Amino acid sequence: MKTRIALVAVVAVIAAGCGGTSEVADTRPRSTIPITTTVVPTTSAITEVTPTATQAPQAGGVVAAPSIELQALRTAFKQTDVQPPSRVEGIIEIRGTASDVGEIDVSIPISSAFDPVTGDGLMSIDFSGLMGALGEELPPELGTFDGFEVRQIGDTAYLKFGFFNALFGVETTWLSMPVEDSQGFAQDFTSGVDPYDATGYLKSLELAGGEVTVVGTEEIRGVATTHYKALFDLETLQDLDPAAFDDLTSSAPIDGFSLPLDIWIDDADRVHRFRILVDDPELPDLNPGESFEHMLIQFDFSDYGGSIVVEPPPAGDVTDIDDLEDIFGSMFGDFEV
Repeated sequence: MKTRIALVAVVAVIAAGCGGTSEVADTRPRSTIPITTTVVPTTSAITEVTPTATQAPQAGGVVAAPSIELQALRTAFKQTDVQPPSRVEGIIEIRGTASDVGEIDVSIPISSAFDPVTGDGLMSIDFSGLMGALGEELPPELGTFDGFEVRQIGDTAYLKFGFFNALFGVETTWLSMPVEDSQGFAQDFTSGVDPYDATGYLKSLELAGGEVTVVGTEEIRGVATTHYKALFDLETLQDLDPAAFDDLTSSAPIDGFSLPLDIWIDDADRVHRFRILVDDPELPDLNPGESFEHMLIQFDFSDYGGSIVVEPPPAGDVTDIDDLEDIFGSMFGDFEV
């Protein structure tokens, strides 16, 4: 796959006025809320280390029975998807060199929350670090591209996205639209991990084989967990679940068929953290003058069984997206959110 510094490319696309499509792989409500605490890529001290356990395809393409450790991950992925956390906090880090802007070192915080009873929620992504990394290369029209927020209440989604508003001359702070038009929007900016449904990313790995190591026990946000380190074999997944394979390999920062993943699971089979860390991968199809030194994608799950209350923005500060279609007609229709 061609792994360019993905978010720089996204900004270039948006600057050109064509946001691309936002495919919704799962229509179940997944939403999010701005949370002040930002996840940082650190872990607690390891208190116990246990031996490695592996599971891999046998000769002839027959998949061996999963190891105890791999089965533990599969159980946790399924459990976390069935009973998702109410709060998710994440961070994406990118470090490397892009031919058009030089060296970049970017950190993008993500926060979200979701009420499993009402289906309401909020989500925010902070692009200020990305904008700072672009520096003088930042086009003036991207001065408002500092992040966005989505609130989902019932069948309506409210989008706060300064760049979008400036692009179309929207005078209010918020845009309202049907929920289905907003879902998948955030995934375009987060290397394929949808903050609306971060647990779904793990569920897509249920049929993948791989090597699993139990690292030890650690506390994540005060919860005792077991830390697993896995190297998933996506070739097995390609045979058993081609759709899941395509979803993962089209956007994940991986080379070939291996996906490195660290997972922290509690005694109730619930995931509390997962992390993809790629350092100095061999990616021969980078463009001349480009390098990819580091990418980290990390999400923390918390507040299982919790509830949230989402307030709509003031009615006078909201523009309905249908009003924009009336103004811009087919031109607006070509710009999909």
